Amino acid sequence: MSDIAGQLWREALAQLPDAGQRDFASRFYRYLSDEEFAGHDVPQMVDELASMRRWASQRQPGEALVRGWTPDVSGIGYSVLEIVTDDMSFLVDSVTANVVHAGRNVHLIVHPQLAVRRNDDGTLEEILDIDVDQAPPGALIESWMRIEVERDFVSDDLEPLINSTRRVLNDVRRASPTGTRCAIKPIGSRTS
Repeated sequence: MSDIAGQLWREALAQLPDAGQRDFASRFYRYLSDEEFAGHDVPQMVDELASMRRWASQRQPGEALVRGWTPDVSGIGYSVLEIVTDDMSFLVDSVTANVVHAGRNVHLIVHPQLAVRRNDDGTLEEILDIDVDQAPPGALIESWMRIEVERDFVSDDLEPLINSTRRVLNDVRRASPTGTRCAIKPIGSRTS
């Protein structure tokens, strides 16, 4: 199981009865501190992550999945934007700029890179509990993002933000030399 920064989160996670949920949540949230988890209910976060996994169960390489929703919890001041796509350079910067351009503040960004196995029709078979640099041949490297954004209490309509995020992700893909991960060479390096 992956190491998680927050002791309180580790303790709460250890109480979950399902080992698969614990492992996936541990990998997904492993870099967040207790301060970042403040105000979040661990079982709710794990349930929302299980929902994200079900939603992302079907995806073709090159396809960007984007959805948004507002938790049905009294007093919540944020909405959630979720993204599953091929890992590419500049994803976090591009998506964050889009959210800010839409007039929303970002409360929290969770952005793990995950090594996954999908079959030929894009069905998710496995999320590997390994770092992406240890991914075996045939594994795909995907970016799974959960972004908590300032809630719009007037309309709470996330469709414009979802649509603009899809456009931004398409722009990032087109700007990437390979359509996936960008290879960045140091200045002054030679090309063959």
